[in-house]
Amino acid sequence: ESENNNPPINLLEASQGRSISSTYEFPESYHNKEGISLEELTESQKNADGVCVAVSLHDGMVLQSTSSLTKVLGYPKDMWVGRSFIDFVHPEDRETFIRQVTENISLPLRNMAETGNTQEMKDLQTKSGSFFCRIRIYNGLKSGFYIKGRKTRYNSFKLSICFSDIKHKASNTQRICIFITAIPIRSAYSEPYEEGPVRLVTGQTGFISQHTAECRFSTFDEFSISYLGYLPQDIIGEDIFKYIHPEDFVIIKEAFEAVMVEQGKQVESKPVRFKIRNGGYIIISSLWSSFINPWTRQLEFVHGKHT
Repeated sequence: ESENNNPPINLLEASQGRSISSTYEFPESYHNKEGISLEELTESQKNADGVCVAVSLHDGMVLQSTSSLTKVLGYPKDMWVGRSFIDFVHPEDRETFIRQVTENISLPLRNMAETGNTQEMKDLQTKSGSFFCRIRIYNGLKSGFYIKGRKTRYNSFKLSICFSDIKHKASNTQRICIFITAIPIRSAYSEPYEEGPVRLVTGQTGFISQHTAECRFSTFDEFSISYLGYLPQDIIGEDIFKYIHPEDFVIIKEAFEAVMVEQGKQVESKPVRFKIRNGGYIIISSLWSSFINPWTRQLEFVHGKHT
């Protein structure tokens, strides 16, 4: 039996920052077992909890993945092992992923430089906050006869990263690895032209946004991804009127004028059409409020709750 069938590292524990040691030497090859089709993947994702992978900080190669890789993304078991993790991230989201790694690696690297490799494991652990990326799903032969020319597809995931020092007892060496946890984000909709309020599996019936005095989005909560399809990095900094149907501009204008008059109070606007990622529109009803800086008396942001 392959040593990959008995993972020496508990990836879940490592991703949560628990102490892990290993006698395992990571393989340079993987076993190319059969993946699943796109139809099977779509159905299996409904009950999928996510994926965790260990990535070498030395070269960015995947060292190990949980068996849920097949259920969540459709790839054959261990197919990612020995391949660069960044290759599976959507090109437009790679900058976001790299930035998260570089922002969070400074502490463990500094600690290692100060204390050397004898530092206890728990002192080398740090975990990032959540961020969002699209990850490529498997494009195998089971869903057709020709891979070449088939459109590459991506699913949205909520990611967190944890840096942990893996100690190898056999060689008495250690290395810093990145443990990446990816939780799939599911669409809010179960059918076309679904009437609202549309409820997520978490119980949420809407999402929250903020925009600046210049009418540029500054904040979107994670629930907006299920409703709109945009990741936060896709839409933050964009002009709000780029996403509102032109015929509804006057509704937004009236709502913002009312918010400035009724400072500190919520103002309900008429429903407007909001452009989503696939180019269509959804109808949202919104409650607006504003925050005025008490010292400068300037508008800091407008807060919207949308259903």
